[in-house]
Amino acid sequence: EGRTALLDHLDRGGGLLALGRSADAAQALQLALDILPDTRPKARAVLTLNLAQAAVMAGALDEAADMVGRALAMTRRQPIMPIVAMARAVTADLRSRGFRDPSTFDAVD
Repeated sequence: EGRTALLDHLDRGGGLLALGRSADAAQALQLALDILPDTRPKARAVLTLNLAQAAVMAGALDEAADMVGRALAMTRRQPIMPIVAMARAVTADLRSRGFRDPSTFDAVD
């Protein structure tokens, strides 16, 4: 049942994020993250970056920047390009909204 619930929350969260419903997406994505074991750092990083995107959409730029840093830290030993690309996309959104904390951008530049 845990896997089914995880997939349900992932599907729902991703769909809501695509629709621009950031608050609802964040809720579903957080539920998925809560279920996902710590032994899955890459999947947790992807979920965290999706949560960061929802935070950007909601205007919570500091929170989003913090999530980008946490997501990258989760995969520091095994960085993979899709996660780096997602982090760059979120930081591009942050920049476009006027966020200027250089420590956030140093991690992905």
